[in-house]
Amino acid sequence: MAGGARGGGGAANAVYIVDSSAPVEVNGITFDESARHMFVAESLRIYAFSSDRHLKWISEPLDGYDARFCGCGGRVLAVKVRQADVHGVEADEAAPSVMRLRTEDGTILRSRFRLAHHYWTKRAAA
Repeated sequence: MAGGARGGGGAANAVYIVDSSAPVEVNGITFDESARHMFVAESLRIYAFSSDRHLKWISEPLDGYDARFCGCGGRVLAVKVRQADVHGVEADEAAPSVMRLRTEDGTILRSRFRLAHHYWTKRAAA
């Protein structure tokens, strides 16, 4: 569950994520243009909540880790992730890549160029 604290004992404008099955480390929170939907980034996935504080969707695992929001507009979320290992380059030294997700359902939008580049770099490494 997510939501801002209201009333007596809670902190104003605080966001709480409660998942009894596993702890979640929150890396960032952003809202869509209408401010009716909230998106939460954790290391490997993105969570979307509606204005009534219900979970709408959870993204598939991202192509990397340490997800951070870098923008939201035009029904698309831009999320920066670090790659685990890029051609022998340590993860801390590799430049993060930007992924785009649809705000409606969390589908990762993959460009044809990115898919072709990923295919050829894997093939060249083999």
